[in-house]
Amino acid sequence: MLILLIHILFISPRISCSENVYDFGEVEEGAVVTHTFFIKNTGDEILKILKVWTSCGCTAANTGEMELSPGDSTTIKVRFDTKGYRGKVTKAIFIKSNDPETSIFVLKLAGIVNKHFLDPSELMGRYCIIFDLRSREQYGKMHILGSEWTPRDKFKQRFEKLFIPRDVTIVLVYSDEKPIELIHYLRDKGYKNSFILRDGFHGWFRRYRYTLVEKSE
Repeated sequence: MLILLIHILFISPRISCSENVYDFGEVEEGAVVTHTFFIKNTGDEILKILKVWTSCGCTAANTGEMELSPGDSTTIKVRFDTKGYRGKVTKAIFIKSNDPETSIFVLKLAGIVNKHFLDPSELMGRYCIIFDLRSREQYGKMHILGSEWTPRDKFKQRFEKLFIPRDVTIVLVYSDEKPIELIHYLRDKGYKNSFILRDGFHGWFRRYRYTLVEKSE
């Protein structure tokens, strides 16, 4: 009789997940991270998911079945928009259920958001130094007003001779291959506000072809 009573007292739903934290690694700012968590009822009674919410408006969660019999599973699909974020990021998803031991179950998204690129619109009204890494011929035909032509393979050598405050925004303009390695080089030297112009010169020209662009005589 006593054994039966103890067994009844311990019958309850149990919420569990095979991975409470999803590491999305490193992504570029503006990317949308998606992931599906699998929630399981490892208890002996029906698990009722009462509410699901996230730590901020940039993260959304969609839930499958809200009631799980013992042994059943459901999914929670999460979407995180990284726009406006930079560096290490952690976002939480909260699940309220009728689990008596864990009434609020927490899932997390974690990773690093890199901002290597700067949109042309972000340069407007911003003091910056622009290095054009395209060929001399491309630069000679047309370039952004005030930019300085610097051969890509000579950039580090030339930059070492310059005296630029570390709080200045540095922008690199490319033609084909994105100079990610030069951004790492600049940031390692303390120039944290170093970026690549998104979509290169062609992207800039498509948007501002009548302004802020000059042709060499």
